[in-house]
Amino acid sequence: DLFVQQAVYLLLYPVFKPLIELWGSENLILAGRILFAAFIMWIYGWVRRALVDAGVPAVPSALAALALTFAIPIYNIYAFSYNTVGLGITALCFAELVAWRRGGQAPRITFWALAITALLLVYPPLSLAVTAVLGARLIAERDYASLAGSGARAAIAGLAIAGLVLWF
Repeated sequence: DLFVQQAVYLLLYPVFKPLIELWGSENLILAGRILFAAFIMWIYGWVRRALVDAGVPAVPSALAALALTFAIPIYNIYAFSYNTVGLGITALCFAELVAWRRGGQAPRITFWALAITALLLVYPPLSLAVTAVLGARLIAERDYASLAGSGARAAIAGLAIAGLVLWF
């Protein structure tokens, strides 16, 4: 899919550019579908692990993660787009929310900063929604250090994304 009007392709450019250099654009759609399948499997593994870490038994965790992967290729379009990547990142965020603070763990601030920044590029309304949920939780838990750390890391990641956009 060479629909360059979607900013999501700025994230995918470093993956697709070497493929184009190696094989040309003839098999680019097939390569994109294979990479998308790997993305879906990665989401499944991450969500399943997060649910198991949160204390959900293995079988319900696997079934929930599997059901979630069917929701990502929205409208049965099996390709990278702002919808599919946005839903995938949001799924990771909500799985992390479920697993948060099990066994006294602190939130993984770098994950949150990268996820929110990627969502800002891919699907800005989802970025705002995830930021609001994360901020509300950190404020409710009075974890202002994590809130500040997440904001600082998101600002750094945002500057990197802005540099990438300006480079193009």
